[in-house]
Amino acid sequence: MRTLTLRRYALLIAIACPLTALAGPGADDRLTLSANGSTISHADDGGGAAIGWLHNFNSNAIVGAAAEYQSLADSHWSFGSLSMSFGSGSAEHKTTFYADGHLGSGVEGSKSFDYATWVAGVYQNLTHQLILQLEDKQIDIDTTHGNLPKLGLQYLISPRLLGTVSYAHSVSGNLGTRLGFARFDYYGKNYSIIFGGAGGKASPDVVDIRGLVAPGLTLREGFAGVGRSFGRTDLTLLGDYIKLGSSTERFTLTLNATVHLRGTGGAR
Repeated sequence: MRTLTLRRYALLIAIACPLTALAGPGADDRLTLSANGSTISHADDGGGAAIGWLHNFNSNAIVGAAAEYQSLADSHWSFGSLSMSFGSGSAEHKTTFYADGHLGSGVEGSKSFDYATWVAGVYQNLTHQLILQLEDKQIDIDTTHGNLPKLGLQYLISPRLLGTVSYAHSVSGNLGTRLGFARFDYYGKNYSIIFGGAGGKASPDVVDIRGLVAPGLTLREGFAGVGRSFGRTDLTLLGDYIKLGSSTERFTLTLNATVHLRGTGGAR
């Protein structure tokens, strides 16, 4: 287990290191801070916090690192993450590759578990307004394992309104997931608005010893938020409601702050 963990940390470092040679005039640093609180039916409430750093090596290359802690009911977990994205091409035909990894551990009751997710994907501009997304996600959290590819589209409905739809379908492991997703982002002069939702199957069907099939749990989600900038700081307040199956409901309120630091390209 220790050897596997070391290999995963090496992979996280490998994601970010190739970009360190790309620093240029467009460099910029951002500090990200986040805090959230959750209520959940039939269990103790929870909360969490995260701190991170984002760096634009130039206008097309970004790398980030973060640490996060979360708790809910009788579980708590923490993880570190590294992310990167690199784009090339003209605005109408730009290709952007991205990847990230989250690695950590947690405790549920008296039992400890490992936490790891890995994502790799690409955004491809088909036109100035239409973007195709292809993504693959590997999930290894406690006894839950599997591969979850996703297909998505983004469309710039107007200069201030962006629409996103996607569909994810697990193809291995025990995820049993089929989820549709929709999101809209509105960019006003002094504020931004986010809203959307998701729905579908969130767990596999189970066959009992009598041969009877118990259908997997369905998930329904709705979220909305508002953002505003104050000097060097961008704030976003986001509410997220999830209903899993017929009885489990969770509501999370999250406050995100992004502080623009002095970059190598000069003061903002």
